[in-house]
Amino acid sequence: MIDASGHPDLRRRTPDLIDLRRYAYETCFFWQQATFFRRRAFLQTNGFNLSSQTAWDGELVVDMALAGCRFGYTNKVLGDFRIYSKSMTGSGHFTDALRLDRAHIRKKILRAGVPAASSLEAGVMRALYKLNPCRQWSYLFGSEKVEARS
Repeated sequence: MIDASGHPDLRRRTPDLIDLRRYAYETCFFWQQATFFRRRAFLQTNGFNLSSQTAWDGELVVDMALAGCRFGYTNKVLGDFRIYSKSMTGSGHFTDALRLDRAHIRKKILRAGVPAASSLEAGVMRALYKLNPCRQWSYLFGSEKVEARS
């Protein structure tokens, strides 16, 4: 993550392994700036959801996962995510749209048969995600190793 001037955020961001249940409850994230996919994977989906204002990229990855696509990972920086006052993420103007888009994706994941979490379990998942020392360590000192998952 970088600011408007291109200065990096103190904490390095590393991707989470794709986990649809965790993604449904906002405890799994990946960064589209460094997401590459094969045409074949894209064609296994209905493409980008053009009605999404904020989460079209995340929904595409969810659709690829639901279609059985495999994912590979690296903590090597391949792209920057610029956050500043006029960006979608930095402006705060899209909070309601993001909430609606995330609810749509959550429903899609649950309709596909991924088990729902109770409100208590979802809250615990979010708290553990925020407080996870391994995640915080990877932000600061992410490695260059590659992990593959099918």
